[in-house]
Amino acid sequence: MSPVPQPPFPTELLADLHAGNIDPELEARLWPAVRQDPDARRYLESLDALRTSLTGLAQSDQVVRPMPTDIAARLEAFAESLGSEAGRKDGADTAEPVEATVPLGDIPASPPALTARFGATMRSGRPAPAAAPAGGAPISLDAHRRRRRFTAAIAAAAAVLICAGAALLVGIRPDGETAPTAAPTGTAGTESGAEFDTAIALRALGRHDVPGRLADPAALVACVRAAGVDRPVLGSTEMRFRDRDDAVLILVGGRNGAQVTALVVGPACGPGNPELLTAITDIG
Repeated sequence: MSPVPQPPFPTELLADLHAGNIDPELEARLWPAVRQDPDARRYLESLDALRTSLTGLAQSDQVVRPMPTDIAARLEAFAESLGSEAGRKDGADTAEPVEATVPLGDIPASPPALTARFGATMRSGRPAPAAAPAGGAPISLDAHRRRRRFTAAIAAAAAVLICAGAALLVGIRPDGETAPTAAPTGTAGTESGAEFDTAIALRALGRHDVPGRLADPAALVACVRAAGVDRPVLGSTEMRFRDRDDAVLILVGGRNGAQVTALVVGPACGPGNPELLTAITDIG
């Protein structure tokens, strides 16, 4: 039987445990170890708090503009497509680990339910699910590893939907200033001035219309990695930025599955030359 991971637990593993994205056998054996680790408990409790905070934005009176319908539709379709692809990968019987790159286009949709069971389990004191009898088949972590990229992408897209599903882009900052608003929904493409506009950047989610060498998904992933980022690509598009017509906007999964990260690069971006045109930006 495969050994149960021990502290310190990777944050990816804890996030998957929190979302119910781990094989039931491994989950049953992992919970007792997680409950005994204070750092793991604090991290999972922070995920509970984050989920509550994001969900509360749907009823926030600080939001004054509804989310543009075209962005909402594209976000929802993209999150569903990632769920469908993850399901197909989980159902495949293969002994070899797979490093999966999420396609940026035509994937049929059928989303899985995302659940956060940690909070209820910890607060209620309910015991973890019973472990499987000894002597059963070893628990393989290959499926868990294959699923990580899909899980991160789904979580990132879902977080944006939670933040912005009822309303987006206009909130009240702690100092009382109003955050920038998105461009009108009739504006085509993405165009930013001297400063990077995160509201407009979200229009790239689910798109992949970059010309030239970065139209190749492998080249796009290599560009992202050259910038020191190794997360699933959620969208990409050409944009006008600081008087350049050839800038490329790339959106990837956020650092903890709770954000979207944006990179603006030049068309020559690749291994050894990230060609970043502005600082890497977290959205959400």
